[in-house]
Amino acid sequence: MTLSPMTVIKRCKQKGLTLLETILAVAIGTVIIMAVLMYYQTASDNANMVATIKITNDIGNAVRAYAQSPSYVPGKVPLATLQSAGLLTTSDTVNPWSIQANSLKVSTNGNYLGISFYNVPATTVTTTKNNKAGGICASLALQLTNSLPLPSPGKVTLNGVTYTFTNPSTGGVGITPTSPTGPTKTAQGAAVCQYTSGATTGTLSIVMDLT
Repeated sequence: MTLSPMTVIKRCKQKGLTLLETILAVAIGTVIIMAVLMYYQTASDNANMVATIKITNDIGNAVRAYAQSPSYVPGKVPLATLQSAGLLTTSDTVNPWSIQANSLKVSTNGNYLGISFYNVPATTVTTTKNNKAGGICASLALQLTNSLPLPSPGKVTLNGVTYTFTNPSTGGVGITPTSPTGPTKTAQGAAVCQYTSGATTGTLSIVMDLT
């Protein structure tokens, strides 16, 4: 009697992820994605802050040079005019914080130069006295205040806002802006963040002497 070979069948038990393992994997993936996004956002914000400071300095130098031109007329100074005159590059005419038209404005009045960056990210900071702006807008205002000289004491209207200047060394408060919306000043010196409580963006306003 001949015995036929026995066919051995191995059953492989398929191993899959348990519900707990799946949840854990999703959680880890979410954390990694959030970390990458936060890193990208921080890097982007830092780059925009550096660009804002550079644009401020470049516009200041450009307007001072343009003010010596026979074609210069005090008032609104179109960025396109400064660019066509070879005083600004294309990157100097764009607001890093907004792609909207007219979100970066330049104007002059007498010996004063005003630069306004609109739609700069801001947050509400609650103090014991009132709410004021915080975040990127206020941080930029403070950096520029520390690096730019305070304009000569006086009062001037630039880009639709009236600014009063008093010398901090004599007990003054630097720039005090006033407008119908009642902006909050968050820095004392040559730059302020005009901000309405509860909003998510503010206007970074810088005032310099043309002289």
